[in-house]
Amino acid sequence: MHNIDLNYVRKGGGNDITIVFLHYFGGSSNSWSAVTDSLADDFHCVSIDLCGFGHSPTTAWEVSVHEHAQYVTDLIKDLKIDRYVLVGHSMGGKIALYIAAKKTLDVTSLILVAPSPPTPEPMTETYRQKMLESYGNKLAIEELIGKITAKPLPEFLFESAVREHLQISEMGWVSWLEKGSREDISSFMPIVNSNLLVISGSKDPNFSSSYLRKEFTKYFPSATFKEIRNSGHLIPVEYPAELADLIQDFVKS
Repeated sequence: MHNIDLNYVRKGGGNDITIVFLHYFGGSSNSWSAVTDSLADDFHCVSIDLCGFGHSPTTAWEVSVHEHAQYVTDLIKDLKIDRYVLVGHSMGGKIALYIAAKKTLDVTSLILVAPSPPTPEPMTETYRQKMLESYGNKLAIEELIGKITAKPLPEFLFESAVREHLQISEMGWVSWLEKGSREDISSFMPIVNSNLLVISGSKDPNFSSSYLRKEFTKYFPSATFKEIRNSGHLIPVEYPAELADLIQDFVKS
């Protein structure tokens, strides 16, 4: 496997626990900015740009969930982070699950925010094709963000989300839609023994609270489920303070 040097952002450092953040499809390390600002006084926070996203390099091939997980694992090892909690949003949630399953690192706790399921995403081929055709199209991206949020974002947050989508490499975009979102990693779930918190948005059009509870209870009957009222799919952007509180409470417990 090729080596990929992922870009990352560090904040805080006053606690021996590190929280590592993996973003959603369409986002970057910047998507976690408001959340990590809230947590930096108590924790060391590391937000990562996944391969092909943000300021991380891209590839000439479609990247699998396994490869994304390996690149993140390599970075965590390079940073010499021993005790940490892994937080994944949407696409980042599926990658976080695979990291925990492979047991290359000691993931003590997993926090999944509106996560992509271990099974293939419930996406129609018509919608997949529409998403593929949306690459680099500013108007299509603006329409997409409007659909996956529960209410209009403040202008500066909306513009930031649009920029992050447009910053993604074409291969990063195609990789998730054609490969990662289709993958089934459910066979690995029985060996995940991390403490698990699943957070949903009550108005998420992608993965409803009831869908996530049904999907994840199959593999993790003792998981904790929390819902953020009135949030759509972009919880870290729509309700960062509420999300930070849930993360802090779970980590400290």
